[in-house]
Formats: sequence, C-alpha cells, structure tokens
Amino acid sequence: MYLNCTDPIGIGIERANTSSKTWAYLLKKYKSRDEQRIHIADTTLREHKFNPETTTMEDHEKKMQNLLRSLHNLGGTCNDYQFRLIVIASMPDSWKDYVLNVPGVFSTKAFTYLHCLYLDKVGHTNDGDNDYVKKQVAALFAKHLATHAASSSTPTPKRECPICTNPPCPTKIGHTIDRCWAKGGGAEGKAPKSWRDKYGTKASAVDTSSPINVYVGSTYSPKSPDGSLMPF
Repeated sequence: MYLNCTDPIGIGIERANTSSKTWAYLLKKYKSRDEQRIHIADTTLREHKFNPETTTMEDHEKKMQNLLRSLHNLGGTCNDYQFRLIVIASMPDSWKDYVLNVPGVFSTKAFTYLHCLYLDKVGHTNDGDNDYVKKQVAALFAKHLATHAASSSTPTPKRECPICTNPPCPTKIGHTIDRCWAKGGGAEGKAPKSWRDKYGTKASAVDTSSPINVYVGSTYSPKSPDGSLMPF
C-alpha cells in the first residue's frame, strides 16, 4: 500500500506501518476532510441570500440549484423539502411578510411564487438591467406629450351662433326663427312664463308698419280737376 501511493510522505504514511493500520489512517483522514467540505457546502447554500437590486430571481434560482448540486456531489444530504425552506429563507428581510405562507410543498412551486413576487415587487424584465416600470412610465409620458402637441396644433373650430330673423323677436341671438317664441316664430306661444312676463308685450307688437302719408293740411288747387288733396 505504501508503494501504491504517489506521495506517501506528503500524505503522512509511514512505511513501517501495516496495511490495516495505513488504511485506517487514510479513512480517518479523508473522511474528516470530506465532512468538512460537506459542512462548507451546506453552510454556503444556507447563507446565500437574494439581493433584488443586483440580480434577478432567475439567476438566484440557478445559483441555488448549483449550490445544492455541489452539496450532493460531495455526499451531503438535503431533500427537496429542506431545499424549499432554504430558498424561502434566502429572500430579503423586506419581503418577510410576503413569504410567510408560500404555497406548495416543493421547491418548484416556491420558485414559481417567488418569481411572481419578484415581478410584482421589482418589475424587472428578463432582459437584464432594463426596468419595466421605467419603460412603461416613459412610454405613457411620450404618449401624453404627443397627444398634447396634436391638440395644441389643431385649431379649435368656432361655433356659429344662430340669429333669429323674426322681426318682433326681442332676443335675436341664440336661436333661429323656427325656434322663436315671439309672434310669427315657429315656437310661438310655447315660451315659458318668465319669458312672457319679460318680453310678452314687446314680442306681441308686430311691426308691420308701411309708409303712410300724413296730411297736416290741405288746399284746393284749381289746377287739379279731380280735387285731390295736396300733401305738404
């Protein structure tokens, strides 16, 4: 056995020892070393924490799976239920209230819930450092600016004010003759009491005057054989 070792002196094997004694020495030495490596791997897995400001939930899941695999390769034990609890414990303290009741009993269900929680809390997209929330806000702001610019450049059409052409109408502006309440209008007699009290007398007087010759005095002109009156 001594001759089969590549570096017996470096390992600490003495040539005078029997094979059984040398074997017992090697088992004790490397068993303790493996236990130490397993302990380190287990501690590394349990102490790894998720930082949402520097990494994504997808990267954290990959990291935790790799640490679990390293532990298993060294001979360490950690079942899926234990791994689920370790994953939940790796969340930041600010998320403590959100991970008290993670659904499911398997680590895959826990990661599904944590992915949704991550998107809700942080809002990052899967393409790296792009911030989903900032992109949405920027898009809405750009849309608002475009709408405001379009409304500012488009002149506001002027509304034409209708004018009534009914002569007796006391309020010409704001309606047409078809809707006029005054005498001769299309809505004659349909005016409310307040309008009739204010404009009733004025609106009922119809201005149908025609030119009338007023004779202040008359004289008989002998040059007019028909005896017609001569106006001044």
